[in-house]
Amino acid sequence: MVSSGKPIKNGYPLAALVVKSQVSNSFCAGKRTYFNTFGGAPVSMTAGLAVLDVIENDNLQQLAQEVGAYLKKKLQELQLKHRLYVDVRGQGLLVGFELIRNKDTLEPGTKEADELQVRMMKENRVLVNLDGKFNSVIKTKPPMCFSKKDADTVFKSADRILGEIEARLKPIGKHTK
Repeated sequence: MVSSGKPIKNGYPLAALVVKSQVSNSFCAGKRTYFNTFGGAPVSMTAGLAVLDVIENDNLQQLAQEVGAYLKKKLQELQLKHRLYVDVRGQGLLVGFELIRNKDTLEPGTKEADELQVRMMKENRVLVNLDGKFNSVIKTKPPMCFSKKDADTVFKSADRILGEIEARLKPIGKHTK
């Protein structure tokens, strides 16, 4: 079973549950029924279908894959340049990059990630989240209209701010510049 909520209809309240036919058939077998006051409301269904039409007609899934790959490639360039930067991972537009303070001890860069997030939002209007066990992963999850130009803004902002943060840090471990 896969369930999805608020992100499936551009902010309009709608949810979906996707199951294999064996599951739905067994649910419908016998005398079991399901009732929900809002289930299948015409306005919700119309809005949901309109969103699906835009996704299909504007080829937004392919665009998300292409722009996401571009963003990931740009962010991988930062690994070669910044000592705090350790890893990039993700799929489509959902991309995260992790910061660590020390590549020898793998000490997470929690404080640095927090500063990077706040400054990216305040100085460049780049909305990113913190994630991971230590809140040391900067995560992007932009809307599907996100472009390569937007990806360049994320890259330039992260590059500049990481450079400024690293300039204040003392050299740590044998892998420093």
